[in-house]
Amino acid sequence: CRAFLPANSEVRLTRNLGELDLLMSNWEHGERTLCFFGGDGSISQGITSFIRHHGEATELPTVLPVRAGTMNMLCNQSGRRESAQQTLENWVVRKTFQSAYQIRPIPTLKIQVEGELPRYGFVFAWGIGYRVLSEYYRRNESPNVMDAAAVATQTFLHALNPWGGKLPLFKRENLNLVFDGQPAPSEGFHSLVAGTIPSLSLGIKPFPPGPCEARQFQFSANGMPLTQVAINAPTLLFGTSDQRQLGFEDKLIASPGAREICADLSEGFTMDGEIFALPTTKRVRLSGGPVVKFWMRSKK
Repeated sequence: CRAFLPANSEVRLTRNLGELDLLMSNWEHGERTLCFFGGDGSISQGITSFIRHHGEATELPTVLPVRAGTMNMLCNQSGRRESAQQTLENWVVRKTFQSAYQIRPIPTLKIQVEGELPRYGFVFAWGIGYRVLSEYYRRNESPNVMDAAAVATQTFLHALNPWGGKLPLFKRENLNLVFDGQPAPSEGFHSLVAGTIPSLSLGIKPFPPGPCEARQFQFSANGMPLTQVAINAPTLLFGTSDQRQLGFEDKLIASPGAREICADLSEGFTMDGEIFALPTTKRVRLSGGPVVKFWMRSKK
């Protein structure tokens, strides 16, 4: 990618998380743009490392997202589907086309597992989301959109099965969920998803509509019967209406602007497409994190 960058650019190859952590610990480039060539997970890993070394109060460098991963949720926010090469070429000549790029701030989601240092990212999922993504990665060494569509279809068909609720994929657990200081009324949930961007891969929009201010995030915790989940899939998955109006207040807890949720989680969770296993049940706290500035292609 050196051929597409200005002469004063630096390209660093990090072969593992240790080398990425060392690079972020020594970051002294001020206002220079930072590009993680590796997808959503690489961005969140790099941001997490930067904050751990420099603190939440330190302004993060502006990030240029490129389509170099399997999901590219952050790139999708600009509405573009161009290649990483095209993004770099366009960004380098952006001064010629001032309207082509704009800086957009996106807040991070702070995930703190008891006994561990906080992580920072943009999309979190537990339960069905974690299990589906695990299956997605098991299908292929380099999974693609077709693999994602196949897993999504399989999941939907299992949900329509009268015995689907007894499958490990859909098991419900008591999370002892606390939302903004108030215990959730429902005892069992099969999914929990939170984020600071409105849409995920495949056009999925799992959050209710509404304003999300600084240090807030969107979330939805679902314990609805699977048949109802399948019936209401357009609302629950693609945001065709407000999920809070479905009439399942005791089994569905959602908000477009939460400040903190705490839950007892097992198995593991995903953050920006990366999988993090939990060998034992852990108390996990989600809250709003620092803001990251992104270079985004204009939708015009």
